[in-house]
Amino acid sequence: STQSTWGVPRTKGQVEAMKKAGIKPKLFVLLEVPDEVLMERAVGRRIDKETGKAYHLKFFPPPADIAARCYQRSDDTAEKMINRLKQYHINVSEVSDAFRDCTVKIDGNRDKQTVFRELCEAVEKIC
Repeated sequence: STQSTWGVPRTKGQVEAMKKAGIKPKLFVLLEVPDEVLMERAVGRRIDKETGKAYHLKFFPPPADIAARCYQRSDDTAEKMINRLKQYHINVSEVSDAFRDCTVKIDGNRDKQTVFRELCEAVEKIC
């Protein structure tokens, strides 16, 4: 048998392809975070090229002894983020409308423990 792996649908075309393939999610999580917060999170992200561990210049700075080897991903620049957010806003309503019956909206602009707890609660409800 052939097994397919699907990521997060980002466009109406991807949603239609999922439906055509008979894939219907039980849960569609929509994390709501203001654009300026997403921008700050992405632009400040740095990756350790030896370990792959992610850091953030403001929220979780890399230790001094490894900071020099950390890099910014090419798609984490302000310019790229502006385009990514523009595309997101163009497509989000079409994608979320397609999964309206299984959508859970979570305020992602809070501490990660709270967001994670709400995400787990949403998953537990469908299990």
